[in-house]
Amino acid sequence: RLQQSGDLDKSLNWQKSNLLPIAIPFGDSTIYTEARIALRHDEAGKLGLAIHTLRKEPQLDYPYMGYRFSDEDKATLLHNGNLGKQVELTPKSGEPFKAYISIDPQTNELIALKADRVNIPQEIKGVLLTPEQYKDLSEGKAVKVEGMLSRNGKPFDATLQVNAERKGI
Repeated sequence: RLQQSGDLDKSLNWQKSNLLPIAIPFGDSTIYTEARIALRHDEAGKLGLAIHTLRKEPQLDYPYMGYRFSDEDKATLLHNGNLGKQVELTPKSGEPFKAYISIDPQTNELIALKADRVNIPQEIKGVLLTPEQYKDLSEGKAVKVEGMLSRNGKPFDATLQVNAERKGI
């Protein structure tokens, strides 16, 4: 099914598939839903599937790795899909870390990306970022960049922001 959907290469490159139908045995019946899947190693190094099930809506009323979303945070996440700032998260077992948070648009799952794993270049699509643009982008804010060049050489403007689900800008 991954091959038929075109998601096999994504999965083999440690990325999540698009939504796929799955069946989960539950007692004497079966639950049918959709999910994104990805290959992951567990703590013992064993390869397995990470199943990211479809949610009706993002869970913003509960702490996420120790971080409580303010009303403003909730509104920003629901409107933009990105929190728009770095926050400190504390996983159940591990050290606190700075992260960007986004909502997976396919599953409504909250996704965190460690800030130190994001490379923000000084130049994007032929435009050298100003120090203020670079700082704002690094902090997670949305930044309007004008005069970028497409692969065809055509100029365009866009608003850029770090997206945890896409693991980059």
